[in-house]
Amino acid sequence: TIELTATSTTSGVTYAWSGPGNFTSNQQNPTRSNATTSMNGTYTVTVTETATGCTQTATASVAVKLPTTGDTTAVACETFDWYEHHNITVSRDDLTHTFTNAAGCDSVVTLKLTINKPVHTATTHAQCGGSYTWNGTAYSISGNYTYPHLDAHGCTQVDTLHLTINPVPTAPAITPVNNTSCITANGSITITSPTGNGYTYSLNGGAYQSGTSFTGLGEGNYTVTVKNEYGCTNTGAVSISDVGSTVTAQAGATSPCLDGTIELTASSTTSGVTYAWSGPANYTSNQQNPTRSNATTSMNGTYTVTVTETATGCTKTASANVAVKLPTTGDTTAVACE
Repeated sequence: TIELTATSTTSGVTYAWSGPGNFTSNQQNPTRSNATTSMNGTYTVTVTETATGCTQTATASVAVKLPTTGDTTAVACETFDWYEHHNITVSRDDLTHTFTNAAGCDSVVTLKLTINKPVHTATTHAQCGGSYTWNGTAYSISGNYTYPHLDAHGCTQVDTLHLTINPVPTAPAITPVNNTSCITANGSITITSPTGNGYTYSLNGGAYQSGTSFTGLGEGNYTVTVKNEYGCTNTGAVSISDVGSTVTAQAGATSPCLDGTIELTASSTTSGVTYAWSGPANYTSNQQNPTRSNATTSMNGTYTVTVTETATGCTKTASANVAVKLPTTGDTTAVACE
């Protein structure tokens, strides 16, 4: 409200005001409510002495003061406090704050707020022994680990690793029993450690069993895998020997020059046997001492003979290597006089 005031030391006077926006008033001290800037300007009062009609004027200037209005922009991570508004957790553009500005006017400012929320990730990983590398750091002990870092908005993102490092069982200790022959597979193996609850065993990649023995095994090499309650494994190797077969086998071979003849020889101290040869380039022969004529380097390699005892079917193998020799070729240059 604009409040206009006028005074005079002369008695018996009247007052007449005029001002912006065609304002007029005959009151000594008039007012104008709902002030706007269109009411700014000079207000003139004319004081008239009733008895004589004499007049005098005076002026006053009015400048309506304006409130402060506007927006405040803010960006925060997760939460934000602003004047009477606390713990703001979501983006807003409708929060206001009322205050009295320097001119004494009631003013309002509006907050334009963006809340960025970092994505906190959790990784769960389990493995058997060793270490696990996460965000450039190797961890070898089970536990919960955190990795704080700034995201694209500059907010602190905390990633969590839930890591389990399970123990690996010791390599199995294995005792073989070489009670086997080419006729009867009576060999066996027994795992002596580790043993107990939670351990199972596999032979040559077969099904796991809780028992520590494998029976009915023939001659050969075997791999035993032990698995603990966490699914972690370790392996060991063992061989079963043929103790019942008396078949013997010996092999020999010559390495001729190119285009010569390869001579293979086989022998056995066991009677009643047959011979079966195999070698490079799909070579086969059932002769005891076969030959290969017109030798070339494609015939180089290992030749294997299998000696079979006819009465029992028991076998033994032996091998020999062949390397065909190449001729030396070239030119000799000579210069002579007469």
